[in-house]
Amino acid sequence: MSAMNVKIDKFSGRNSFGLWQIKMKALLKQQSLWAPLSKDKGGDAAEMATLEEKAHSTILLCLEDEVIIEVADQTTVAGLWKKLESLYMTKSLQKKLLLKRRLFALRMQPDRGLKDHLDQLNSILLDLRNIDVKVEDEDAALLLLVSLPQSYENFVESFIVNKDKVTLEEVRSALHSRELRRQAGDTATDNQAAGLVASGSNGLRQSNNRNKKLFSKGPKPDDICNYCKEKGHWKFECPKKKQSGYAAVAEDDIKSEQDVALVAGGDIHASDVWVLDTGASYHMCPRKEWFETYTIVDGGNIKMANSSVSKVAGIGTIKIRTHDGRFVTLNDVRHVPSMENNLISVSLLDSRGFQYSGGDGVLKVYQGSDVILKGFIRGTLYILQGSTVSGSVNVASAEIHKEDMTKLWHMRLGHMSERGMQILSKENLLCGHEVKSLEFCEHCVFGKLHRTRVDSLGGHRYFVSFIDDYSRKTWVIMLKHKSEAFKNFREWKTLVENQTGKKIKRLRTDNGLEFCSSSSTSCVRIKGLLDITQSGIHHNRMV
Repeated sequence: MSAMNVKIDKFSGRNSFGLWQIKMKALLKQQSLWAPLSKDKGGDAAEMATLEEKAHSTILLCLEDEVIIEVADQTTVAGLWKKLESLYMTKSLQKKLLLKRRLFALRMQPDRGLKDHLDQLNSILLDLRNIDVKVEDEDAALLLLVSLPQSYENFVESFIVNKDKVTLEEVRSALHSRELRRQAGDTATDNQAAGLVASGSNGLRQSNNRNKKLFSKGPKPDDICNYCKEKGHWKFECPKKKQSGYAAVAEDDIKSEQDVALVAGGDIHASDVWVLDTGASYHMCPRKEWFETYTIVDGGNIKMANSSVSKVAGIGTIKIRTHDGRFVTLNDVRHVPSMENNLISVSLLDSRGFQYSGGDGVLKVYQGSDVILKGFIRGTLYILQGSTVSGSVNVASAEIHKEDMTKLWHMRLGHMSERGMQILSKENLLCGHEVKSLEFCEHCVFGKLHRTRVDSLGGHRYFVSFIDDYSRKTWVIMLKHKSEAFKNFREWKTLVENQTGKKIKRLRTDNGLEFCSSSSTSCVRIKGLLDITQSGIHHNRMV
């Protein structure tokens, strides 16, 4: 069978030399040209010379022009191979430091996929092996886990639980499996998953029934619950989890045209934050300006916790920026103007395939192993960590307090002082807003700064120039202080008079204090010079 035509990428000095060397070695062996580079060079001398010429030319043809120029002086294949290793695979301490620094600082970038990140890690490990630096397998596995972004936090925690040792191959395999599951289940972009779309209260019971069929009810003496860490049951069966009240099921007697919004009492009564509510049937919001898309609806009621009924004015979508900077779109959000809080229905998310868990004051909503939403407890409610993107202008919202209004008016009025705004407030010229204590304003500080003088390398800040009115010859003398000007003038006067043999007849200045002070004027008169001062107008200062 004829030999295969195998081509490898040419080595340019910028790609990985270790990977290219492995490919080159395989190519030479595939073409039976490795003998000149092996330790055993037995055989006919003429045949060995032919093999060496072929191996030498094969290696050169796999190099870019700029690399060939560096190794053109090598006429033997062994010399060529060693020269390439000395140039691009040096085992110096500096090379080891550089590669180890790259390994320890490796982090997965948001715009790069998992495969690219693993390829980068493998390339660094390969380069370290080529210069005889051994990285323990467990250390490489832990470095890979550390390099993952915050969105992999739940995956890392679940992977290392109840493990004393871990290998790099196990981490790679688990990451590949997670990526395949994510690609298979990801049917929407920008995290606008269908799990954020309301579909009624019956979906929760259907989801729970479907999940129960996935697990057998036989004995599980060795299994450990991921919630309470006790043996004998799984997390979805955990009695402690059920007692905590994380699962919320809609009542059977609720009418289909009336959805339920149950918000526990607490100290949070703001329409600027989102509450993760396990009792709400739908996502609900009272602020119309937050909607990306909006459709007016006629009819529809919301039954509140106090048995009152609120009208639904419209339905639309709202975009939220989450704790890790990603954007999540809530679909089919009910606009209820009479509500005080914005509600995200956790039970609805659960019915659409999302998971959620809470503990230590934190409630997390998962999609697979990714944390989609995260809320922290304030009072008796879980408040979403994130912000709302208002309408189509993509401006993040925030709570507006009196201090914020003071800062807002401060910026509106061109960074007016606090005292000036208080005067305007007393005249009722700030739309009735009360002026509070103004916080530190960085823009005001930078706006009032003056450029600091920078000394020269010799420590000088000023210079004085002496110009001969007839010849236009100029002398420039550097000064550390302005008071040195007249002293340097006297030294310069002595210098030029000695060099030229002529006396200076007249001194003309620009009214500068360094020449117009009493001591300077007296000295000039004693020397017999006629002191003439120029006008303060700039065009009269020219000589």
